[in-house]
Amino acid sequence: GLSMIDERTAGIVDRLMAGPGGYGVVVVGKGLYLTIQGVVQAGVIFAVAWIFYGLDWPGHFGLWLITALLAGALSAWLGLLLASICSSRQQAQTASAFVVLILSAIGGSMMPRFLMPGWLRELGWLTPNAWVIESFHGMFWRDDGIAELKAGWLVLGGATLAAMLATVALARYRAHSND
Repeated sequence: GLSMIDERTAGIVDRLMAGPGGYGVVVVGKGLYLTIQGVVQAGVIFAVAWIFYGLDWPGHFGLWLITALLAGALSAWLGLLLASICSSRQQAQTASAFVVLILSAIGGSMMPRFLMPGWLRELGWLTPNAWVIESFHGMFWRDDGIAELKAGWLVLGGATLAAMLATVALARYRAHSND
C-alpha cells in the first residue's frame, strides 16, 4: 500500500493514469496481489497448525479458503484505503501501526474476547478481527457449516466491497488532484 504514496510523491501516477485502464486498474491489481499474499500467509500458518498440532485443516479447507479470501481481501483493501488517505510514508506507517493495534486489541487478536467486559466484546464486533476469528473458531472448534458462517462472511464481504470502492474512488481523486 505504501507504493501508492511513493507513486504519488514521485509523479509516477501520471504515467499510470495514462495506461489503458487508468489508475483504478492499478489499484485493483494491488488489492488482488495483497489479497493473494494474505491468503498464502494464512495458508502457511494453518499448514503449520495442521502439521504440528493436528488441526483438521484439510477437512475444513473449503470453508477455510472462503474465510481466508475474505480476511485477506479486507486486510488488503483497508491497508490500501489507509494508504490512500495518508499523504506521506511516515504518516501511513504511524497510522497503520495505531489502527492495527487498536483493531487487534478490541477484536480479540491479543486476548480472547470472552475475557473482555461485555461492552468491549460488543464493540469488538465493529472490527474485522472479531469476525475473522469467530469464523475460524466456528469452523474448527464448533464444526460450523456454511449456514452458521454466512453472517460473518457477509459482514467481511460487505466491508471488503465498501473499502475497495472507497479506496479506488479516493485513489483516483488523489491521482487527479496531484496531491
